[in-house]
Amino acid sequence: VNVLPSTAETRGLLNNGALKACGTGKLFINVGRGDVVSEDALVEALDEGWLRGAVLDVFATEPLPGTSALWRHPGVRISPHIAAVSYPSDVAQLFVANLELWLDGKP
Repeated sequence: VNVLPSTAETRGLLNNGALKACGTGKLFINVGRGDVVSEDALVEALDEGWLRGAVLDVFATEPLPGTSALWRHPGVRISPHIAAVSYPSDVAQLFVANLELWLDGKP
């Protein structure tokens, strides 16, 4: 299970070597940051049997491009970036704050 943040030290950390070292038949779950794992390495790990599957909630590029091999891979399950608990009051407050910024022409 990856829950690592995206930092200069963690970007690309889970590459071919790291995934191969997990042994065979493991399930990889990514709810941390998408750029910690190399998506090409993840596909290779699945194809080589180093991993038996992957459950992915985050990606290096979001939304995940329609051309990504991850969409078509039989060993991959994709969730819609909802791994974190969200409460309606928190979501509403954030939405209102962002709407006010947008209405004021701010990023």
